[in-house]
Amino acid sequence: MFALGAAVLFGGQPSSAQTTARGSMSAPTPAPLSTPDAAPTTNAFGPTQFEPPYQRPDEDPKVTARVEREFNGWQRGHIKRSTYTPNESGKYDPQTLENLSLALQALGPIQQTTYVGASSLLGDMYYSYDLACTNGSTNVVIALTSDGKTDLINFSYLLPLTP
Repeated sequence: MFALGAAVLFGGQPSSAQTTARGSMSAPTPAPLSTPDAAPTTNAFGPTQFEPPYQRPDEDPKVTARVEREFNGWQRGHIKRSTYTPNESGKYDPQTLENLSLALQALGPIQQTTYVGASSLLGDMYYSYDLACTNGSTNVVIALTSDGKTDLINFSYLLPLTP
């Protein structure tokens, strides 16, 4: 469910693989924040202003490389804890690392990385990527603090390829 929310948060729609994996999912398409010719209106609190239309931030090659490094580290069962916030680092005990490592190893090496989008929330920048691997795919959401620490990483829809 988080990945579906992430897809909508980052302006996308669930992929056909996600729809197939979860059955028939339909997500409402978010309404645009405003239209270019929309005029401000007045409500009980006074004039309201429209937000400019959402513009997806451009892909940052450094973040893309970071996501690929993180994926490879998780596949090997080794993360560089100094790059994580203390709270996030503390969530991953050896058993959690091993379990996720095995799941990611089954996907094989990354073949293609696709930037989905980015969004700011509570001071962190959240980035979403789809990783197509030799034997399957996953969506990765990573949240980075203003000083570059990983405040969240989530691998979702670990989908093996089917014949």
